[in-house]
Amino acid sequence: MIRLSILLLALSVTADAPRIRCLEKAPNPVLSRSDVKAVANTESQKTAEGFTGMAEVVDRFDAMEYRYSGGRYVDEPIRFRLHRPRKVVSGRHYPLLVWFHGRGESGNDNFRQLAHMQSAIACLAGCNAGAFYLLAVQCPADNREWTVNISKEDGKGDATIIILREIMEAVIDEFPIDEERIAVYGLSSGGEAACAFVSETPQRFSALAFASAVPPGSLPTGMNIWAFCCDQDQDVSLDAVRDAVDAANRANGSAHLTVIPSYDHDSWTLSLRDKKILSWLISQKRGGPLNTPPGWNVPERTFPTAFILFGPPILCFVLLSIFVSRSRPCKRAEKTA
Repeated sequence: MIRLSILLLALSVTADAPRIRCLEKAPNPVLSRSDVKAVANTESQKTAEGFTGMAEVVDRFDAMEYRYSGGRYVDEPIRFRLHRPRKVVSGRHYPLLVWFHGRGESGNDNFRQLAHMQSAIACLAGCNAGAFYLLAVQCPADNREWTVNISKEDGKGDATIIILREIMEAVIDEFPIDEERIAVYGLSSGGEAACAFVSETPQRFSALAFASAVPPGSLPTGMNIWAFCCDQDQDVSLDAVRDAVDAANRANGSAHLTVIPSYDHDSWTLSLRDKKILSWLISQKRGGPLNTPPGWNVPERTFPTAFILFGPPILCFVLLSIFVSRSRPCKRAEKTA
């Protein structure tokens, strides 16, 4: 009887246990403007197996764990990374970005999936850091394809894209997420998966961006979409990407394509660093205006740029006011004389 009571208590505790657990809190040190610029201009670190995440980027993300059952997994801990706002204000809800890495960032280390994100370091650290959550799950080393199930067992399956969707919903339940602002970004093979992910439940998302990837099907039409591709990419057909974008727009969608003159496969660096794509994604809202020019509503004002833009007009207005106020007494004196 005692053993049965203990077992029932253990089961009840397990049932009530949170699905998400933080394994390691990110140190999240503050980076200076010069440090942010240096990190942003550093090339991705190439390894024998692919690319890897930089320490300055990894320090922005908590190491998390989610217990998943499906396919070959039976209540297995699935590790992932989560970026949180530096300060969470009570009662406020924040955007969520879902990140799809490329094939070369697959593995079991739970940091390689953050590769290439140094190009977006200004959005993660420093004075321009945005207040948002960013979810980054990693494809395992033995299954680098987002949409492939390895196990033939019945059930939910063990494709990473399925696991990611379940983790995403758990994150939305666990943290103060603004469900009107859930956006997705993917690069290379992750770009294909991102398009498939959003297309399955388009009503769930506010925006989509992908780089160096051909959508596996039709693009959704109820949100703003921004695609990037190099014109001489040997791995991706620019014509196929352009056809997908044009088809979405013919169906009254809102898709934009930025073409980069390069033989390289890498169009994501420009999207992340120069076009500030994460800031653009954060600014999008479900049900918001379509056909928004890319970058139109990206909040990237700093004090120097603000002074350059507004300082001279304000100074001219002040000088003109002083000149007018001093000239009026002189004219009155002339009239009196």
